[in-house]
Amino acid sequence: MASNTKLSLIAKATKAMLRWGRSGFKKVDHATLERRENACLACQHLQDADGFHQSLLEFSPKHEKTGQKTGNKVCSLCGCYAARKMRLPTETCPGTDIANPSLTRWGEPVAG
Repeated sequence: MASNTKLSLIAKATKAMLRWGRSGFKKVDHATLERRENACLACQHLQDADGFHQSLLEFSPKHEKTGQKTGNKVCSLCGCYAARKMRLPTETCPGTDIANPSLTRWGEPVAG
């Protein structure tokens, strides 16, 4: 996560919140949440939060409930908390599917 400086993470989070607000604070449906979460759980880029991340939000222990299985783990590609990012329809996974590079690891079309 070396390329994710504190300032860049704050900037990314701010932009994500603005996009989410413009969408009317909508959240993904249960099936999408479950698909995204399973992809994150199987991904080698899901890791424990570092000290900076832990200072931002309270510790979220893992649960067996959909949407909470990643606990406080973060994505080493983007630096985001997986449990929070996967809920937002305005956000995408930064990784590509190994079998199909036109899709993200969440199985959604790559943006751009």
